[in-house]
Amino acid sequence: MAGLSDDDEKELLIRLTEGDSLAFEALYHRHKRRIFYNLLKLVHVYAVAEELHQEVFLKVWEHRAAVDPERPLGAYLSRIARNLAVDFYRRAASDEKLREQLLVEADRRYETNESLERTERSERLHERLWQAIEKLPPQRQKVFTLCKLEGKSYRNIALLLGVSVGTIKDHMAKASRFLKQELNGMDLVLTVFLLISYLLR
Repeated sequence: MAGLSDDDEKELLIRLTEGDSLAFEALYHRHKRRIFYNLLKLVHVYAVAEELHQEVFLKVWEHRAAVDPERPLGAYLSRIARNLAVDFYRRAASDEKLREQLLVEADRRYETNESLERTERSERLHERLWQAIEKLPPQRQKVFTLCKLEGKSYRNIALLLGVSVGTIKDHMAKASRFLKQELNGMDLVLTVFLLISYLLR
């Protein structure tokens, strides 16, 4: 669906405002990955990003009659995602335990005193890695993110997704090979470490 032209999207948006569920599904598949990873960069927690991701598209469907077919849907989705992320942090602020965790994380971020050159390099690596991750099949993306960015064990991921540990190992092996190729042989472990450091700034 990523290959849809702007005119195709406009037609789908018109159909969406009329309650066409197939048009909604097509638009969802066109934008779902970018919106999810934008949310993940905002909230840093996979499960929270997943929940907010569903809420973004639920809001679009609930308010479909108000969608303007003349305006890009991507910008509209991004605005909803940002607002939901802000709401998440507001809710977190009222939770004493979570608030304490966020304060600790804030201290960690501000203790880091990276040079401008290293910051720019991290941002470039971050962008390259996200672009590569987005090319993985959806299930493999999820496995890789849970393992490398959330630090979950193969066994925990297998239980979470209802598959075997062997399947998780296979996903990770194939994801690692693919990402190394995409990153031109760059050390994948170092790259993921830099990505995590970037997200936690």
